[in-house]
Amino acid sequence: NRDIIPVHISGRNTNRFYRLANWRKRLGIKVNIEMLYLVDELYLQKNKTITVTFGKPIAIKGVKNAQTSNEWAQKIKNEVYALAKID
Repeated sequence: NRDIIPVHISGRNTNRFYRLANWRKRLGIKVNIEMLYLVDELYLQKNKTITVTFGKPIAIKGVKNAQTSNEWAQKIKNEVYALAKID
């Protein structure tokens, strides 16, 4: 029962990571194979700048009043994506 604070972390993984994810989806494999490469992706970010942006808190009352969980999840997603545009 706490307010939600949207957070956006800038950055991008390598194209290899995204290609692997796309191939996995095309092949219908449900296990996230690309997650095995996250440690490698983390080390490739060494000496790079990452920006963390915090948004305004979203009142939990607004979330509880939403019709469905998908509805409030979309609202929070929109808030986070809006933070990306601020960077």
